[in-house]
Order: sequence, then C-alpha cells, then structure tokens
Amino acid sequence: MLKDKESDGERAVRAALESLGIEYEQEKEIHNLKGDSKKFRRADFFLPEYNVYIEYLGGWDKKDPLERRDERRRYYKKKQVYASNGIRCIYIYPNQLNYVSRVIQRKLKKFEDEAEEEHPEKNKRTLLITAIVVLILIIPAEGLEKIILAGVILALIYKLYKE
Repeated sequence: MLKDKESDGERAVRAALESLGIEYEQEKEIHNLKGDSKKFRRADFFLPEYNVYIEYLGGWDKKDPLERRDERRRYYKKKQVYASNGIRCIYIYPNQLNYVSRVIQRKLKKFEDEAEEEHPEKNKRTLLITAIVVLILIIPAEGLEKIILAGVILALIYKLYKE
C-alpha cells in the first residue's frame, strides 16, 4: 500500500515495525485459503522472517452501530479463515495503538514459544547434534578412537535427554 493511502492505525503499526527493525511487506495477498468464499485475502502486513501476518482492525470501534457490526463480522470471518488455514496473525485493535510495539513483541514471542512447545523433539535433536559436532571437534583423539569417544558421548547425552 502506498504510504499516503494508509490509515492512521496502519501508519502506527508500520512505524512500530520499523522502530523494532522488523522487515515487513504491506498489503500481502494470501491465496488458496481452504473454506473461504473469497479468491484471496489481503493482510495489512506480513513479517517474512516470522511467517506471521498483522491485521489492524481499524473498523472495530466504528461509531455507527450497523457499520461496527458489519466490520466486526468481516473481522470474525477473516480470523476464522486464518485460523482454519493455520495462518499465524497478530490482530491489532484501535485501543492498542499507544503500545503497539509491545503488542507485536509479545505476540511474536508467544508464537515462538508455541512453536518450541509443538516440536520439543526437534529442539532436542538439534541440541544433541550440535553437542556431538562440538565434542568431536574438541576431542584430541584421532581416527577410530575419536569415533568411539564421540559414540560414548552421544549415548550419554541421549540417555540424559530420555530421562
């Protein structure tokens, strides 16, 4: 989106992302969403480093009750489509603009923590492999002796993690 077409809220989110040093793409189209009646959805921001989208829900507090109801229905549908497609999204409400940087940081941390909880075995494997490589590099032995020592160390580390 061109900067002159941004809403005040989107401008605030963009400024927060820039101040946090987070790379982003604006007005990112998301195609082929399962269970969606639309050809594609357009998210306000996409954070490629995190594979996370950001939506500013600017119409959430519309003064007119009918407009507010319609906006909220639209947002609920978008949230539902994103959730059913496994899309991670940070939703920013108008009342959060004064501390939008904290909201973004907190949600990114939450997504990171959830990813670690979903794949603890991946983290263990990575740690084991890293430990083995480091140990093999620092063991002063050579040849077969080095391989045997690395195997013993691997078995000990693996035993510790199985407990």
